[in-house]
Amino acid sequence: MANSYLRYHLSRPYPFQWFTPVALISLAIFATIFSLLNFAANGYVLAVHYTDNPNATLTSEKFLTQWPLNFMGKVSGSCEARDILVGTKFFTNKLSLPYRLDSVVRSEAASNGHADGVVPSLSYLKNTLEDCSVYNMQIELLAEDRTAAQFGYASASCFVLTSSGRMMLNLSTEYDLIPPTIENGQQTTFLQRDAKNRASLWWGESLLSMYWITLADAMQQQRGTGSIENGALIRKGSINLSPRLDVDFSTMNFFDVRYHFIEQTDGSNVRIYVNEQDDTLQKITDGYDTRSVKLNIWNDVDRYGKSFYSTVLADLGQQNSPNILSPSSKDVLGEYTASLDNFPIGSNAVLGPATSSYNGMSIQANAGSLEITPSTIHSQYLCQIPERKPWPHLIVAIILADLVFLRVVWTLMNLLATWWVVKHDQHAMFCPGEFHRYRGPVDEEAEIIQFQSAGVETKGMNGVEVRGDNEGYTPVQGGHGRSAILS
Repeated sequence: MANSYLRYHLSRPYPFQWFTPVALISLAIFATIFSLLNFAANGYVLAVHYTDNPNATLTSEKFLTQWPLNFMGKVSGSCEARDILVGTKFFTNKLSLPYRLDSVVRSEAASNGHADGVVPSLSYLKNTLEDCSVYNMQIELLAEDRTAAQFGYASASCFVLTSSGRMMLNLSTEYDLIPPTIENGQQTTFLQRDAKNRASLWWGESLLSMYWITLADAMQQQRGTGSIENGALIRKGSINLSPRLDVDFSTMNFFDVRYHFIEQTDGSNVRIYVNEQDDTLQKITDGYDTRSVKLNIWNDVDRYGKSFYSTVLADLGQQNSPNILSPSSKDVLGEYTASLDNFPIGSNAVLGPATSSYNGMSIQANAGSLEITPSTIHSQYLCQIPERKPWPHLIVAIILADLVFLRVVWTLMNLLATWWVVKHDQHAMFCPGEFHRYRGPVDEEAEIIQFQSAGVETKGMNGVEVRGDNEGYTPVQGGHGRSAILS
């Protein structure tokens, strides 16, 4: 009978009982690990999405994002920072006032006054606005060019922690209830009005609209009276307010005031009236009779300025600054909104969104509690987010990959166990039948008698060749130069 070049292996049980349960448990553990790894490697693809909250996108991923399951990087999302150029207009996540990015300065350079720290853009990725402050506000009053109109500007600074370090942002915003760019019957509103969840800004917009109308009406009323000491009329004016953080917020000394007013004349001569330095609203009202400009608007200027100041800080998410809209200032807000209950009708603008005071029970029942929360710049970000493949494709891929890996593990386990058995058991390479008949040195005559009694044909005494049809022992090379071939 011709022999094949291909061979097969004979086997026997390992001589320790614990191998079977250990092997099964180990294979189950490895199967679980390989399934997770294959799931992480083959179960996801990275898809491109736009989101306005990249931080929530990146932190919402499951345990598969942890090492070593994220070795392929297919279950780890990523978002690109947005470059906001100087001069760009934006909103915060509160969607209230519009802002303009005036400059970006590295924090270290800003503190040292170095100009080389100025950068042309901000690399921004949903970073929280920190340590914001309003350092200047300006109110423009118009009495002739635009009847019954006024608008205000505010300048602020904030800090953000970016991948390039801590940056200082210089911002500006403006509020004009009825700008000249919109049609009649329309007016400026905050992009998002949410009385339940953002009550502070809801009331902030109400204060701004009310005191905008109040100041505009005051400038319109003065057109019929002499408001400068020589009897002339005021054509326009500008009031600049600078907060004094070391002064009680509730007093009229909180703002340093600089103003100028332009006299209305028929000729080409223009007179400009400017106040003294180190002036405050309290000084102006106390010395009203001695002032050249006699406008009874300063109490409303103070309230409009504090309303604007508070609304900007609330929109920027600053909780530690004095603020009418903070939870601890409910009484102050009630006082500032008291005029809403009896506000005169007839102006060319509509109050809102609140039409009655904070102390009105009907309003408080519909509005939420005052709250100021941290703010970020509103923007859309390009993110790569892992998306799972369809389950049928995924299951087939995991099973095939697991079979390959488990075959490798099983081979390694067999090699290790065989090595250990061969090293510690001298009978390891014996087949089961030969192992049971092996006795060390064997009596040849007794062995021949044993073979003959089994009906086996024998030849010779030295180098015995045994042949027979009875089932018996597997071929093996024994001691004393004997060979046996049994079927």
